[in-house]
Amino acid sequence: MSWIFSSVNHADICINISCDESIILMSQHKFVDRIEEMKILESAMSAKGTSLFILYGRRRVGKTELISKFLGTRYVYFLASAEGDRENINSFKAIMSKFLGDEGILTANLDNWHSLFTVLTSSSSFQAKARGSKIIIAIDEFPYLIEANRAIPSVFQKVYDTVLREKNVMLILSGSSISMMENEVLSYRSPLYGRRTGQLQLRPLKFRYLFEFVNYEFEDLCNTYFVFGGIPDYLLKLDPDTGFWENVSKSIISKGSPLYEEADFLLRTKFREPGNYMLILRSISYGNHTLGGMCAYSRLDKSMVSKYLDVLMSLGLIIPEKPFGASEKFKRRLYWISDPYLKFWFRYVLPTRARLRILAMKRFLRS
Repeated sequence: MSWIFSSVNHADICINISCDESIILMSQHKFVDRIEEMKILESAMSAKGTSLFILYGRRRVGKTELISKFLGTRYVYFLASAEGDRENINSFKAIMSKFLGDEGILTANLDNWHSLFTVLTSSSSFQAKARGSKIIIAIDEFPYLIEANRAIPSVFQKVYDTVLREKNVMLILSGSSISMMENEVLSYRSPLYGRRTGQLQLRPLKFRYLFEFVNYEFEDLCNTYFVFGGIPDYLLKLDPDTGFWENVSKSIISKGSPLYEEADFLLRTKFREPGNYMLILRSISYGNHTLGGMCAYSRLDKSMVSKYLDVLMSLGLIIPEKPFGASEKFKRRLYWISDPYLKFWFRYVLPTRARLRILAMKRFLRS
């Protein structure tokens, strides 16, 4: 039987369901493509001994869907929260207690991850399951653990080296913060560097898979890609029986629609200074593709704009290009928003939203 849990739910809730049912429970979403990604995960799982797999990608790109589709009949799925070590450990402890059928784990006084994994792997129920097949433990939103405790990469390096090694276990660490996963988990300076047996950055779906979501002619399929990109969660918000422009209105432009404030929320959850990042992205959307043009529009210092650009590039939200025909030594880059949805939102939705607020205020003052 399969077990799915989340630390954002009550720790004492445990759902025992079959694998097919688990996929439905977690999302109610269709699963499109990801054939190559599934092969990569299957290959990592079939390797002998302990596996440490790193999976990351931007919000809504389908990481949880991929994990839920991949996980077999002996697994634990844990969604970390920003509540800190104590709450996450207690939630994970409750999950593993039910998964292993060992109430002693739940009552054990375990205040750190190393002691928790030591007790888990030492239990007879864990060892019995591991003899049958590889146990898969997926920890989603791993960056939340790091944000609450910057020593977490070192802690899990110790767990992997001294507890999980030589065990029949596959540990999947997943996260939506691309910069944190690359800097704190994958980079050379990370304590976990050299431990991973596989990694995968999950990217948006390619254009050819859009027909799985909407029954449009080629022109409107192109329009759909230019507005929604290949983010599965965005495409699933479209009504397949509705025309393109009506879907845009219902999904993005209308106040209260699912993607009306998605860009705003995306930036506010990623950055400490979301206003300045929004200013830079708006500047680019208005045609200011050079560093000088962005400085003039935003009235921000050149060094500050350069810093913001570096961060946005590290997240894959913008891409730099040199002018056509320029030599390799040419340093003046042109910057473009790479994500279709963000490009559309900043160019058309944000200005419209501001005008709607002004009109609403004028109506209020006249009343």
